[in-house]
Amino acid sequence: MSDSSRRGKKRKQEERGRPVLTVHFGDLHIGGTTALCPPETRTDDGGTYHASKAQLWYWECWRRMWRDVSELKRKLRCKVLAVSGGDEAEGDHHSTTQIWFSSSADQQRAIRQAYDIAFPVVDEWVFVRSTEAHDGPLSAGTELRAEALARAGWNVRMNGELFSYWIWTGVVGGVRFQVKHQPGTSSRVPHTQDASASRQAQYMWDDYCKDWIEPPDVAVWHHNHYRAKGWHNHSFCYMCPAWQLPTAWALSRQSSPRVERPGGVAFLCEDGHWRPFEFSGNYLENVRRAVEAAEQVRGLGMVPFVPHLTALWQMMSPHAEYDYWLPMDLAWLDRCDAVLRLPGWSKGADMEMAYALRIGKPVVDSIQELLNWAVTA
Repeated sequence: MSDSSRRGKKRKQEERGRPVLTVHFGDLHIGGTTALCPPETRTDDGGTYHASKAQLWYWECWRRMWRDVSELKRKLRCKVLAVSGGDEAEGDHHSTTQIWFSSSADQQRAIRQAYDIAFPVVDEWVFVRSTEAHDGPLSAGTELRAEALARAGWNVRMNGELFSYWIWTGVVGGVRFQVKHQPGTSSRVPHTQDASASRQAQYMWDDYCKDWIEPPDVAVWHHNHYRAKGWHNHSFCYMCPAWQLPTAWALSRQSSPRVERPGGVAFLCEDGHWRPFEFSGNYLENVRRAVEAAEQVRGLGMVPFVPHLTALWQMMSPHAEYDYWLPMDLAWLDRCDAVLRLPGWSKGADMEMAYALRIGKPVVDSIQELLNWAVTA
């Protein structure tokens, strides 16, 4: 065997041994006036649709989620399998007026812009069909999108001669998966939403066991537009949130003005074991945690600087995240005496911490450690 053949065989063996990160998302509802949308979308009549502030927020959350996936891929040295759970398009349904264009071509163009954000990170794609109300008869919109991407060279997992699935079942890294758009149960009562996921896990478990088939380890569902988690025996069930604010139909039925955070979920699969990673899609949650920490720091008589507060600036005037904001953060860091590194992954925080250590600034991991440093400084 030649050296090149040996190297090729070794690479294939290493590829097979790599862990896989399955990333699940759905209910983008692109085309709706309350849903995810690119900042600008060209329309068939030569015009341009400009996203609202809420839609720009969703777009920033979408970009942030895929940056997080990219960083996980780098740190975990894994492959990424993206699984779209359906209802990517809003469509033209039920005489709704909450769509920015009823043209399917315009909505498909905007969906492609969203997928282009994920394309550099994803190694393989799975597409699951959804509801006919949003995606047309037989949910053919999903099939046509998946086929178009495959013919453009994207690595789309085939379903025989088709490019999409009604129910996707597969084994990834030794972990059995099932992904379907619409579950058989739901709950509009906040304190019972996790219970609905447990019910769905039991329904699924019973269906498999009737035919003496081993149930999935992980099942992911969409359509309900809320985040929920539940178990039955060893089967874990996760319901994904949507990338859409409540429409008029939803507002007329919900019991409070609460808005479900957009996002998705990922599972790192290796040797039959899995580990979940949730993407809240809401960077304002990080702002809240930073302000709470700053309150404690101020209570100790120190003067905190909170770079997270530029989130309001970013919402009103979006910029490329690191290229624009990091130089300002580092300029302020030059004037600070120490850095409090809050828990959680953050590429920006890691870059700031590395800069602080390079210029001789102390970096602490807790309020108590900060207080100990202040006493001895």
